[in-house]
Amino acid sequence: YVYYAHTGNLEVPYLFWLAWALVEIDRVANGEAREKQVLLLAVAATLTKDQAAAALLLPLPIYLVLVPRFTRNTAIFRRNLIVASILAVVVFAFASGAALNPSGFHKRLDYLFGPASKPWAEVPPGFMGSLMLLKNAILVTPRFVPWPVALLAVAGIGHVIFRKRGLERARLLLPLFAALSFWSFFNMGARRTEDRFLLPESIFLAPYLAVTFEAACEMFPKRLNLLVAACALAMAPALLAIANVDATLLADPRYAAEDWIDALPNGTRVEVYGSAQFLPRLGSNVIATRPGIEPIDDRRHIDGVAEILDPDLDPRPRAPTAIVLATELSTDAMTNVDSGPAPPVWMSYRDPKSHAFFRGLRDGSLGYRRALTATCSLPWPLTCREIHHSTAGEVWIYARMEPRPQDPQK
Repeated sequence: YVYYAHTGNLEVPYLFWLAWALVEIDRVANGEAREKQVLLLAVAATLTKDQAAAALLLPLPIYLVLVPRFTRNTAIFRRNLIVASILAVVVFAFASGAALNPSGFHKRLDYLFGPASKPWAEVPPGFMGSLMLLKNAILVTPRFVPWPVALLAVAGIGHVIFRKRGLERARLLLPLFAALSFWSFFNMGARRTEDRFLLPESIFLAPYLAVTFEAACEMFPKRLNLLVAACALAMAPALLAIANVDATLLADPRYAAEDWIDALPNGTRVEVYGSAQFLPRLGSNVIATRPGIEPIDDRRHIDGVAEILDPDLDPRPRAPTAIVLATELSTDAMTNVDSGPAPPVWMSYRDPKSHAFFRGLRDGSLGYRRALTATCSLPWPLTCREIHHSTAGEVWIYARMEPRPQDPQK
């Protein structure tokens, strides 16, 4: 969560609207006339990122229709709900483009449910694939919280189900229904357990830690200090992990690489290798190009960087002053004949000519020497955290070796 709060992804903004929508849903369940707020916030979340709707497909009918019906005997089609629904539909239709550009909106839906999701599924369809997906989601729990904290949240869910009654139990189950809704209508469809796809569940299950803590305080009122200490101890690893992520981002080696590049004279020719998200930013003082064997139209272009198609991947004819490697390429593993599978969405540099190129850089046979090895380093107890192969990696910069002057007597 902390990592995505510092990136250009939309996970944190849509979760903001989503969490606020759940707060308003709880108020409706408690008898307040907040239907307009609920549905407009739901629209805001969905317009921010489409998958937000998956978390609301269960809570909306349950808490806007069924809970008021069975707890206060309200009408299913009450005026507040009808007016709010019409307003939400109109706002969504015009803001999303569905009303103004229906064919484009339809094409976007086809893309979201087709090429944008199906090729990336990590488990096969069917029952066994669903079990694998659930297993994978459980195994990655430590990426979000320590196991003791996760188990305390599960205990809180059990306490709500078996010890609470009536409207109180229904309201306390709202975050769980949101998590189950997102899992059922998004994760099961996308069939992926990437960190950002499990963020909603991690956020929605967190309130059950408070339920567990409250129950423990009621059971042991004379041990409050001990319970507070135990709670702090259980949360300490997660708090340290949060500090590690923040510190890793501040100590990112790409900053040192950017300083090195900014010190170059104006007009210096530089070649960069790798994908945009793993490269340091380039200043206006350099003339940057990116060679590669991939067709230029298949690449993710970088503003200010000219693309070059080089089947031989040989920088010597161009003789750039410096060569900058992205974090995913600044490793000795790239000199191997087989450095692993190529990433599916960025320039891979995992072909034999690329391996030979990296070996030539390392041994100096291409006429370049390592001028900078930028690394992430933090003081104890902080440690650099590797996330999505983007953080905590090294950045290598090579500079052209000047030819040695010849002996005049020779």
